[in-house]
Amino acid sequence: MERKRFLAVVMTVMMVISMIPSMVFAAAPSGEVGGKLKIKGLAAVGVVVSADYAKVTPEEVTDEDFTFSWSRQTGEKELTQVGTEKTYTITQDDLGCRLVLDLTPVDGSGLTGTLTAKTLEVAATEEEAKAVEQEAEDAQQTETADGTENAQLEETADGTEDAQLEETADNAEGSQDSENQDTDRTEDVQQNAGNEQEDGSQNTEGQPEETTEGTDDSQMKIYTEDQLQVDENGNVVDGDLILYICGKYMKEQGLLRNNKIVTTVMSNLGLYKALDREGIGYEKTAVGDKYVYENMSKTGNCLGGEQSGHIIFSKYATTGDGILTSLKIMEVMLEKKETLGTLASEVTILPQLLKNVRVADKAAALNDPDVQAAGKAVDEALGNDGRLLLRQSGTEPLIRVMVEAETPEICEKYVDQVIDVLKKKGHVTES
Repeated sequence: MERKRFLAVVMTVMMVISMIPSMVFAAAPSGEVGGKLKIKGLAAVGVVVSADYAKVTPEEVTDEDFTFSWSRQTGEKELTQVGTEKTYTITQDDLGCRLVLDLTPVDGSGLTGTLTAKTLEVAATEEEAKAVEQEAEDAQQTETADGTENAQLEETADGTEDAQLEETADNAEGSQDSENQDTDRTEDVQQNAGNEQEDGSQNTEGQPEETTEGTDDSQMKIYTEDQLQVDENGNVVDGDLILYICGKYMKEQGLLRNNKIVTTVMSNLGLYKALDREGIGYEKTAVGDKYVYENMSKTGNCLGGEQSGHIIFSKYATTGDGILTSLKIMEVMLEKKETLGTLASEVTILPQLLKNVRVADKAAALNDPDVQAAGKAVDEALGNDGRLLLRQSGTEPLIRVMVEAETPEICEKYVDQVIDVLKKKGHVTES
């Protein structure tokens, strides 16, 4: 009995010893690196960005397996190294440039290959960076949608062509088989043709004509994608007007939480004047309904949206919904017994002019003291009767100059005034 116990103990010890190499000296990852390298963090001055290789293969890689190289891209292929750690703090020198991260395996790691990731152009603030990200996402979604539509059109065209070829072949074969039968029937068909035509004229008499029109122009059109409305006079009721109509009604019903609505920086000044008149507060976010909802979720505000028509009623949804927006608008119309045009007429939308200017360096143009002084002069001239919005495009080498004022002529005057300074300082390039 003692002998058996002794042998059992010895065998157990040997098994444990045999497992030690596999536990201590586990096989290191090897092979070519792949997957997707990402950069975590907003591309804005002062933000700490970091290498994110959660989706890099092999899955077992760690910080010790790689070297990191951060570079500032100042031209098409001009790179200046700015960091060699996993993280990098964006500086003022990076403004308007893109950051490039190269991930390279260390020597002797058993890994091969290099992965690269890039940020969008660095913005001055996190809010601007969010706006740039949203523009890039919108552009990508539009490109994807266009590609899908083109693919569907090509597929439909190919299918139609194949079907026509098959039908032509079948008709050709069928015509040979029935040629003799058709010859025998020709005489009968000619005799009956006159009678059929006469009967047909009698049958259609007094019956309504068939039409391809499937809609009534007097009906209110509802755009469930952009979520805009059209009133009884054919005037477009955009997101700003919808926010006002629903916000005022919800306040009257005691349903407007915090007595505030959430807008973006693109909302018209006319909306804010109308909200001030009604004693309704508001908050402004970067462009994009995701930023609107982000604010709503933090503050508890229950109504928000964009001028483009994406309206969020947080009690029912976390994103814009065209059908829901249409139902809420009709609720107000029914309760107040007023037309959509009457409800919207309480807001005076100011004329708005936006011009895009192609520049050599967006950051240099925006940070130019003379350009900033020109913008300040426009703001002071407009006072409470208008505003200037000067920002860079997130996807193109453009500076967007937008002015809202009481008349189109004033808008044109001040937009051109800022553009003239951009031209005189040599920032503008030929399109």
